[in-house]
Parts: sequence; C-alpha cells; structure tokens
Amino acid sequence: MSLKFLPNHVGDLASSLAMITGSTASGDIYDLISGPRNTYWRGTASSSAVSPGYSLAANYVANYLVIARADKMVTLAGSQVRAMQKSSGGSWSAISGTTISTLAAANLTGYRSQDLVIDVSGATNYRGYGIEMDSAGTEAMTFTKMYASAGFSFAMPPVFAQPWVDIPESDRWFRPQQTSYEYETEKQFKLGFPATRAEMTSFKALPMLLKWPLFLYDTAGDVFPWKLEHVVIEGWIETVIEDDRHFVEITLRRLKHYP
Repeated sequence: MSLKFLPNHVGDLASSLAMITGSTASGDIYDLISGPRNTYWRGTASSSAVSPGYSLAANYVANYLVIARADKMVTLAGSQVRAMQKSSGGSWSAISGTTISTLAAANLTGYRSQDLVIDVSGATNYRGYGIEMDSAGTEAMTFTKMYASAGFSFAMPPVFAQPWVDIPESDRWFRPQQTSYEYETEKQFKLGFPATRAEMTSFKALPMLLKWPLFLYDTAGDVFPWKLEHVVIEGWIETVIEDDRHFVEITLRRLKHYP
C-alpha cells in the first residue's frame, strides 16, 4: 500500500493563478489554493472550455491534481474534464490520459465522495497545472480547491496510534500552529509511521505543513476504504529509537465536510 501526503506543492510555488480560458463568475479564484471546504469558486456559465490554472516560473513535476468538491461539477448536461499542463513557451495543452469524457459520481472519492484525484504523472510540460471543464450545455462549473502535488510517502505503512474521535462541537474550530486562520473540523485521529532520518527531513520540508490543509491519498484503500482524507495537522511527536530508526506519531483533524 502507499499512503501519500498531498500538500499543494504547486499552489505554494506558483507565480500566478488565473483563468486559462473562460472567466470567474463568483468567489475568489485564490481560494482554490487553500482554506476550508466551503469557500467556493464558480466559473461563468459556458458551453465552451472553462479552465483555471497555476503558472510556474520554473519546472515542477507534480504527480496528482486534486479537486475538492468536484461533486459540484457533476452537471445535468454532463461535463468533460481533463488536466492541463503549461510549456516553458507559455502554451497550455491537455495531459495525455487524463480526460474524463463525462464526469460522474463514480469518478469521485473521499469520505463523502465529493473529491476528484487525477494522476498527472504523464505530463510532459511542467510550467503550470490546471483543470479544463467543458459542459455539454451552457452550465457553470463550481468547486472549492485545486491542489497540484508531487506527493510524499513513508516507506513503511502507518498504524492507527489513535482511532477516529468525534470532536465536540465546542472544540471544532482549530488553528494550525503557524497561522492565525481557523478551520472547522469534525474528526481527530493519529497515525504512526516508522521512518528514517531522511524521511523525517523530507516530511518536515513539505510546504505549509503547519499552515495549510493537505490531502492524504490512500491509493489502495488499505487505511481509508474511501481513499482520500482532507486534513489539517495538529502536530507530531518524533521518537529517535536509534541512529537511523525513528517513529513519528502525527495528530490530524479531518476538515468539516459540508453538504
């Protein structure tokens, strides 16, 4: 199995986030970078392509594109979805093998089947990542977050150091250690990982680790049968067992999943 940490690497590095085609009808496009699951961006209703994308000043190789609240993109007329890449010359094109001809509930994943994960490891251009949506009618596209991530995983599988705990209503608002922004959360759990010193260095280098939410993607469904969790990290306890044997216990909270 492979449990991958998917922070918004490209959102952290991007020089800009803007519309490739189409326009914004409502919401702030910058809310796609981070934040809670209830800050929506909405494109202008169109029968042509609507496509927001991150641009980068230098190449960055991402492996996954995650769209939160992609259930809002499952439309009456039907929508075609594909991941996009940008060349060093500034041209945008579809990433081969990523087209979903008609987005349906069966394509979605996560605790409430609200999110979409697209493997973008087939990209050949690395100066930008985005998503393009085409409706079979004149319809608007709405979602809440767009992460492009290289991903990180520990070599050893995790153990549940603490199973799921319902967070009392009075304690649901949580502020990550390095930000003043609060997120509404609904569950707490702890995962423990055996790790090497190098793995711990890589983990601690993940962008905005104690500021922004990130996704946990269980590609095989061994830890989470629903495969995807959207979480914030409370903190971790690292124990050095011997020179290159560590154990880290990470405390996480699931972001509130709104209807």
